[in-house]
Amino acid sequence: MQLNDWEKRLAVEANRVKERTETAVSNGTRNENTRRKLTKEFLDKITPMLKASLDKFNGLSDSKIEFISLTKDRRGDQYCGASFHSLEIRFIDSGRGFIRIDMVKNKAVNEIAFILARLSRTGEFITWDEKNLLGIGNRLEPVTLGHLVRKYITLLVTS
Repeated sequence: MQLNDWEKRLAVEANRVKERTETAVSNGTRNENTRRKLTKEFLDKITPMLKASLDKFNGLSDSKIEFISLTKDRRGDQYCGASFHSLEIRFIDSGRGFIRIDMVKNKAVNEIAFILARLSRTGEFITWDEKNLLGIGNRLEPVTLGHLVRKYITLLVTS
């Protein structure tokens, strides 16, 4: 009778799965911490771009867009944005590693998109990805900060 030592192979496989799980959890925690740091940087970078764009628009238009500098909402989340008539667009640091974009109209708040940092396998920042929740597209799309400013100021003015 031939013995194939299946218990030993089973134990090796169980240990391998445990090690892979521990590595995945470690990488997930590292990526989550990196994304939290990057969302704070996102607000620091987009705020002056948004302000500059609004200043340029306001200099050329009779209708003015109000800039909302970095502030906190009632949940304590930091955000910046723009207000036009009774409509606001807010870029909000969710505190969970992504930027939430909300549209506020007459105190009704609707999440319209979210922005997530795309990271490499080693945890390095690659680009920003946007998921639009308005029914336009169904996946994360790579975007630049300039594109986001242009897109959401245009949405604010045309809505």
